[in-house]
Amino acid sequence: MTKKNPELLLRQLIARWSDEHLFDARNFVNNYAEISKRDLGNSQFYGLANVIRSSKKFDQIKKFIANQAKKAERADKTKVNEFWNELNTKLSNFLNDAKLLAREAGVRSEVDSVHKQLSLRFVQHVIAERLLWQFDKKQKKKHRSYKPR
Repeated sequence: MTKKNPELLLRQLIARWSDEHLFDARNFVNNYAEISKRDLGNSQFYGLANVIRSSKKFDQIKKFIANQAKKAERADKTKVNEFWNELNTKLSNFLNDAKLLAREAGVRSEVDSVHKQLSLRFVQHVIAERLLWQFDKKQKKKHRSYKPR
């Protein structure tokens, strides 16, 4: 029996983890669906994804999210603040999964990198689910306003 390449095994483990967390991302989006696009725009999500991609350490991601939560708090947008704080908690909690996957793949020294990858996968799911939710909302509105002649 041949031993798998650790990087390949890690990619497979992360892909499986990502698939398992799609439903969680969908629920997360649905919990905050009432937040208007104006209060929580797509640019904030894409900005977060860019921060995750470019950060050296997970702490930079936490700082970005905490800053977004503070901005929402100062603007008295309670639900948006709650969204950012819950997202911060969720992403931080993925550290245990990152440790487990890194150990399983035999790359223990890369836990922070794995943690960032898991966070990015989850945020990508959130972005996609939010776009789908917005599309469905637009389609339903269009359907309700259609009046046959």
